[in-house]
Amino acid sequence: MRHLIIYITFGIFSFHGIAKNRTVDSLINNLNNQKVDSIVYKTCLKIAKIYTDSAYDKSLLYLNKALFVAERSNDRNQVAHVYHQIGNSYQRKGEFSLALVNLNNALEIYTFLNNKKGAGQLLNDIGLIYRAWGKYDKALENYIKALVLFDEIGDSTYGAITLNNIGQIYYFREEYDKSIEYFKKYLTVNKKNNTPRAVAGAANNIASAYLELKKYDAALDFYIRSMRIYDSLGIKLGVAIIKDNIGSLFLRKQQYNDALLYHIDALKFFEDLGSPPRICASLQNIGLVYSKLNNTPLAIKYLTRSLNIAIKLKQKETQKAVYEALSDIYVQTKNHEKALLNYKLYVQIKDSLLNAETFGKIETIQAEYDAQKKEKELAEINHQLYNQRIIIIISTGLFILFIFLIMLFIRENTQKKKTIKKSSAQTSDLYILLNKTGYYFYNYNLQNNQNHLSSMFQKSWNINLSPETQDPYFSFQKDSFICFAFISLKNANENSNLVYLSVIDFYHSLTQIYSDIDIKALYHKFLKESNWHNILEKTDTINVDFWIYNQNLRQAQYFGSNSAFSLNNENFITNLKNSDRKWLKVGKRERFYFFTSSYYYTPIEPELDLLYETLSKAIVKTSNISFEEQKEIFCNTLELIKAGDEFLRDISIFAFMI
Repeated sequence: MRHLIIYITFGIFSFHGIAKNRTVDSLINNLNNQKVDSIVYKTCLKIAKIYTDSAYDKSLLYLNKALFVAERSNDRNQVAHVYHQIGNSYQRKGEFSLALVNLNNALEIYTFLNNKKGAGQLLNDIGLIYRAWGKYDKALENYIKALVLFDEIGDSTYGAITLNNIGQIYYFREEYDKSIEYFKKYLTVNKKNNTPRAVAGAANNIASAYLELKKYDAALDFYIRSMRIYDSLGIKLGVAIIKDNIGSLFLRKQQYNDALLYHIDALKFFEDLGSPPRICASLQNIGLVYSKLNNTPLAIKYLTRSLNIAIKLKQKETQKAVYEALSDIYVQTKNHEKALLNYKLYVQIKDSLLNAETFGKIETIQAEYDAQKKEKELAEINHQLYNQRIIIIISTGLFILFIFLIMLFIRENTQKKKTIKKSSAQTSDLYILLNKTGYYFYNYNLQNNQNHLSSMFQKSWNINLSPETQDPYFSFQKDSFICFAFISLKNANENSNLVYLSVIDFYHSLTQIYSDIDIKALYHKFLKESNWHNILEKTDTINVDFWIYNQNLRQAQYFGSNSAFSLNNENFITNLKNSDRKWLKVGKRERFYFFTSSYYYTPIEPELDLLYETLSKAIVKTSNISFEEQKEIFCNTLELIKAGDEFLRDISIFAFMI
């Protein structure tokens, strides 16, 4: 039977390494190519979770990356969550002081945010650190605080975890029957909630308590249950812990060779993982086995290594057990001096852990929690008696708040109107100042008054199919230069104001242009030296086209992202967008047509090409028709095309005659 158990426990393990490595590689590749903070944060947490039970340093590396992103986003819940995970990682590494710092950082944030569930989880984990240090009263104090929070929010799952931790306190107080009661409550809740990892942990705790009660068959049964669950989940750390515990069971049953086999196998995994607390416990167990095998040198060697780690980690329970074992070994070897020294150290630590004062404090904490719970029940009864009064008070308060909000709304509305009026006045002042410098700017919507165009061109008209889209143009006139910026935007906002100011700046540079200057080169130089490029990158609802005309030289040029056409007196049509960016000779009564399309309804390229080809053909067909009559024909043409192509709703046409 003994060999059958060994065969089962070693033979049921499955291979998860290949699938795990593929998952990690995929996540790391995704992380390296990702720039969105929210996705980087989640990916780092996923990678860290995969390394949780296999590579603590790698897990901490990605947790710290997640912390950096969370702090940059100013999301306090995310920051607290990462601090919590970092604290747990340091706890697994046995660096309890660093763990406590990070857990307290998270607790402070959750307390400020009134996140009772998060605070309760942290109090549980902080209690685990104090328990490892042998400060049972401090551990229980944190557990009770956590239990109060979970009771308040009605969280039975985490309440059960706290009960499990309290059960461990009774376990270390050697009240094993009482500890089993708590462990089984924890097991029942997790079976109901279908949380297999927690079920495995509960089974392990129950087995350990049965082991102390010398109920070896029951203990082994629960150990095997726990190990099967850990193995099915691919949790190698859990499997190793159970192996170490089964080794302790075989030690109690005096099956020393089997015990040594299990302990050494577990130690190898803990050393590969780099987990000092687990290494410490496993070394202690191996030392105890060698002492039973009368191999004194190896027993002392392993126990001493365990003791050094336990002292460093401040694990008093382990120190106590090792001192007791060393005392027994030195008695057997008749080294009475060292036997007495180790026995005194054993008694000293045992008394510090289990003295009457500590027991009294633990009982007091438990009693205070029970009293607090009863007081809460009484308060709930009293609360029901005052419900009507509270409803009246709340109703009155809501009425007062409603009146206050109405007054606040009126005040804000008045303030907003004043702000708009002030802004309009400032804009007016800006245009007055610009006009005083000798430059003449016009910023009109195409659908509004265009009387100022009569001084620039003979005739002009426009078509705008979209009732949602406004297509204002920004014109500039100085000396012999006339310039237009066709600006398509969905909503006026601060970005559009920046665009207007940038256009003004660019127009100022155009006064330096002569006929032999390459306008395209000047345009790209301006893009590079100004913040115009940054504005367009941040503004996904703005599209700009430029047209420049030199009256003295009768030369024109167009550049932009849409299409424009020129029709001369000989009915020869020119596609300005596809021209070589040289100055175009312009004759009198020559016509210009600009077709604009906003970014936010941009169709695919072939559709646009087909549209512009259709419109250019319409220009040729209507070349002999009067300029004014062309508008009606183009309206009809666009309406026919629009019936079959939804994207045409944002197309605008602006035409004028020199």
